[in-house]
Amino acid sequence: MINYVYNGVYQQGMSVSGMLQLGITKGGGPIPRLTGGGLSTTIPQATGLFVPFDGTANHSIAIPLLACAAVLFSSTDPDAHLGTYVYHALSGTVSNNAINTAVAALGNPPLASILVVYTFPNPSDANYVAAAQSIVNFGIPAGQVLFAPNLTTSDFGASGNTFIGI
Repeated sequence: MINYVYNGVYQQGMSVSGMLQLGITKGGGPIPRLTGGGLSTTIPQATGLFVPFDGTANHSIAIPLLACAAVLFSSTDPDAHLGTYVYHALSGTVSNNAINTAVAALGNPPLASILVVYTFPNPSDANYVAAAQSIVNFGIPAGQVLFAPNLTTSDFGASGNTFIGI
């Protein structure tokens, strides 16, 4: 997995792949912030929602992330559904069923094409690491799973204009 350390700066206009690239090249960076406007949909615990890239600022947010994690799945495969699947992982747990649902929502692209952001507001511990590792154990490459503890807020999601954040 790729570790990401938030630097306390907020930045609009970040995608899953952009955040992953910052994790790879710099070990972290800004806290992604969704652009304003659009309709907001709250994603309850242990639930996921596919957010299509439809060009709008409409967004779906996993909230509240008290002991939970927001887990975002996207795909680089040209035949995948264009969008991000946002999963509100209760206590940070990501079951194989939840991953199967995310992959299906993306149109069942090859696992090697899937990018994941796993973020939560608490410090890292063995349980969060194990939960994120379950994504790798499922078959998504470790170099495409971003692990980002210490989120400064209790919400995280994605918008229809390809952006992710709080």
